[in-house]
Amino acid sequence: MGFVASSGTVSDRSQIGQLQTPSAPRRATLAAPMPRVGVVGAGISGLLCAQRLLVAAPGLSVTVFEWGRGPGGRTARRRVSLADGGEVSFDHATPFFTASSPDFGALLREWELAGATARWPEAGNDAWVGSPSNHAPCRLLSEQVAAHAGGELRYGRHVRAARHDAASGEWVVRATNRADGADEEHRFDALVLSDKLLLLPNPYAILPPDEWGPLALPRSLASSGTVVLMLALERDPTTAAAPASAAVLRPPALPAPLTLLVRDSSKPGRLPRDGVELWVAHTTAEYAAAHLRGDDPPDLDDPPAVAAELQAAALAAIAAGDDEGSCAAPRVLHAQAFAWDHAQPTRESTLAASHLLDGARRVGVCGDFFGGADGDRRGVEAAALSGVALAQAMAALLDGGGA
Repeated sequence: MGFVASSGTVSDRSQIGQLQTPSAPRRATLAAPMPRVGVVGAGISGLLCAQRLLVAAPGLSVTVFEWGRGPGGRTARRRVSLADGGEVSFDHATPFFTASSPDFGALLREWELAGATARWPEAGNDAWVGSPSNHAPCRLLSEQVAAHAGGELRYGRHVRAARHDAASGEWVVRATNRADGADEEHRFDALVLSDKLLLLPNPYAILPPDEWGPLALPRSLASSGTVVLMLALERDPTTAAAPASAAVLRPPALPAPLTLLVRDSSKPGRLPRDGVELWVAHTTAEYAAAHLRGDDPPDLDDPPAVAAELQAAALAAIAAGDDEGSCAAPRVLHAQAFAWDHAQPTRESTLAASHLLDGARRVGVCGDFFGGADGDRRGVEAAALSGVALAQAMAALLDGGGA
């Protein structure tokens, strides 16, 4: 099949009104021709890297590729249609964010001013959620990228391979447009990979080992999986609602194999349907390993049986939280379990760095497996600060025009 050539720009990007971007020192415009940067992945690290690059280097061309239909990554939401035809959405991946560092706290407050995040004290003093759903920060960032001169978003693109053309100094990216199956070829002066899975040997890898160079990651970088349960319950609105103390449940208040149970519909900024409660549960990594089968993408060995088992555990925990028995037994409107095979990098696989950058070939890696100098950042915080750090380093590299 022939390839469609691209210089790193698109003609069909979303027309979105100009949004305010975070303030940053404005430097002199880079020397022509302006570098073109490709970013693979529209999760929190990839989008923050793209957005910060556009702010730090006026005139830069940045194109973001995303396999899915929209941004999100670990902050994505999943829409579900109920039997009555109504639709609800779950924060099915990361249930909430925690801020352990001043830098990430500043980012969350910045997004709060834009209406994209809100504090959620029920989950802890340092807990935040996206508003009106957890993918709101990624949605805001994607709008800022699209609205910025030189910013482009390509959704529904499955990036399959990337290689460095030593003769031209360009990165050649090959992707498939999932809408029509057409193969595309794009060329960039610099490349950002926003997940370790884009490198390490696995079904998602796009960079072969002979292209790793200074980006070489330990092959032992492991992730722990979980099984996620999305549960929609109907309660008689004339009875007492579930107690506020049940908004977030953790062990030992949870039966095995659950490790977290969150009342999704109680988060700030949500507009739940009357009489409908939404819950999201996560399991232990051991339970996930026992029920994951090695498909591409991975799936559960028996989804209905797993969903039934987790539903029973969740309902028992919810009922136990009603100390006075004031809540009528809810009717289950929806229960669905699915596999999340790379939910979290293990602590042993969290790198004590903020990013990797091969200055000679202008390619960098960011993501949630970079734990910062102390290696103690986790989840969305690690991903966000890694994307910012790589943007700063790459902007300086491109500004200088060399390694």
